[in-house]
Amino acid sequence: MNLKYSILITFIFYFTIVNQVLAAPGIPHAFYGKIYFTNGPTPSGLTVIAKIGDVEFGSTITSSGSYGPYLMVTDPNNNNYNKTINFYVNGIKANENYTFNNAEITYLDLTLNANAPVTTTTSPVTGGGPTGGGPRATTTTTTVPVSACGNGICESWETCSSCPEDCGECPRVNITIVSLIIPENVTANEPFILQVVVKNVGDIEGFDDITISVPTGWSTSIWGQRVTLKKGDAKTLYFTITPNEDSGKIAAGSSTGFLLSDTIYPLKPEGPIPMGITGFLALLTSLAYWWVGLIIIIILILIYLARRKPSRKKPYEYKYKPKKKR
Repeated sequence: MNLKYSILITFIFYFTIVNQVLAAPGIPHAFYGKIYFTNGPTPSGLTVIAKIGDVEFGSTITSSGSYGPYLMVTDPNNNNYNKTINFYVNGIKANENYTFNNAEITYLDLTLNANAPVTTTTSPVTGGGPTGGGPRATTTTTTVPVSACGNGICESWETCSSCPEDCGECPRVNITIVSLIIPENVTANEPFILQVVVKNVGDIEGFDDITISVPTGWSTSIWGQRVTLKKGDAKTLYFTITPNEDSGKIAAGSSTGFLLSDTIYPLKPEGPIPMGITGFLALLTSLAYWWVGLIIIIILILIYLARRKPSRKKPYEYKYKPKKKR
């Protein structure tokens, strides 16, 4: 194959692989804590939103003066690392912000330079005047959603956020990562099965989304699975992982926490080193940093340009040869 076209094809193929790697979703950053207005703790049932720039990346509802656990700030395009998160309570921006870090759980109290939201209601008063009627009395009450409590506790996890402070402890779904099972020997460029064992250690049946994160240059068949478990039940989820020759750690997370594996050191595959354009593509896709591949491509282009020589063919000269006499 012509070297020029080989370089072009390699360049396109390599950056397609890079884009696929960078498109993998990142593990969320989890937050929890208390919220204070200028006149005291926040009422239950208010919406808390986390934004990066003008884009919303997570929300939750306040309960008993707190938010979470957890307010999960997601990273769908794996590009939120080190960006600033701003928090809004009932549409009011909190004084605090925080820098996004994948797979981190942060306790963060929020304060707002405003009074807690209230609503004004009117109720009729009868029998107060000579005609039997009377003026209307006005009362001011705090805006709190209707209680979903029964027998001192919330009746379901979905309505728990709307319970008032005297409702007692709410039942929760808590699906946690129990363990990550990885084969003893992992070979570079050969897929293996990752087993993620999860268990519902909460109070009631419910579901959660289990996501994984793999080292740069590795690939996975899927990035997450939704699992529904009854209280006390456990289940094993399966992910097909293909590593390159670089070592790294695998992380698995749920809405309540994360679990990180030990460092995995893939074995180099046996056999001759691949040659030609196929081997070159395999080398590029195994590089840990995309800029290393870019430098290699630029060097190849410079070598190709340096080896090109201008045509130096001499012009054809016609020489007259006299015919011999017979």
